Amino acid sequence: MRKMGTLVDTITRYGIADAHGIESYYVKDSLDSPSPEILYIRAESNRQRHAVLFVVEVTKETDERIQKLLERREFAEALEALKELSLKISFPKERVGFYLRSWNLIPNSGLDPWS
Repeated sequence: MRKMGTLVDTITRYGIADAHGIESYYVKDSLDSPSPEILYIRAESNRQRHAVLFVVEVTKETDERIQKLLERREFAEALEALKELSLKISFPKERVGFYLRSWNLIPNSGLDPWS
């Protein structure tokens, strides 16, 4: 990807976000990461909390910022930063409509029926 004439290093990440923020955040195609299919099942099992499986493309700087927020357990803030700073955001094709509606509502812990 080019940004104003320079090459920008990007990272593709995927994970689950829900009413409380980012629940999981993995490097795509890493051997240490669970399969997207497993995360899809987890997201679908927790739709009552507006859980969604997302795939994002971020700069290294954004990725570091997200990771620091997650380390500090600032899950909602991490999701807000991810939504604002991602270069590209996508969802499973068969669930785009449902996930996009939830994506626009989260983070909002008041949406969790178990809170």
